[in-house]
Amino acid sequence: MKTVFFTLIVLATTKLWAQQTPQIRVCNISNGYFQALDLAAPVNDNVGFCRYDKVLFGAISALKALDGILTDASRSFIATDSAVYSSCQDAGAIRVNAQQNRRMDRVCYFADGSVISELSLVEGWNSTINRKLRDFLEATGVK
Repeated sequence: MKTVFFTLIVLATTKLWAQQTPQIRVCNISNGYFQALDLAAPVNDNVGFCRYDKVLFGAISALKALDGILTDASRSFIATDSAVYSSCQDAGAIRVNAQQNRRMDRVCYFADGSVISELSLVEGWNSTINRKLRDFLEATGVK
């Protein structure tokens, strides 16, 4: 009985702590949800993302946007208001696959380590699929 009680306490505490990490919190307040995805070669890293329906935006970029700081991913996405990108390379990034379980997304990885889904850049600022991301960035005042 003591073991079960202790296990429940540990699980509850862990869940509460996880909901309070800055990356998870910024995703929640920006109308998205947090996901940690594995990035394939040549990056080979696990990165936190805010998912806004079909698009991904790096959770670190979201945190920096709250402080009024633009990452390369943020700048490139904002630039799609007037520029057209057909790939990550057009934005000066490399394309890598991001995977969680069986779901695979293509993301753009920039020199500063920031990330955004290729779909966001290709579809552009005014696309309906980017509405939640656009609303968040506008609310921070970076655009």
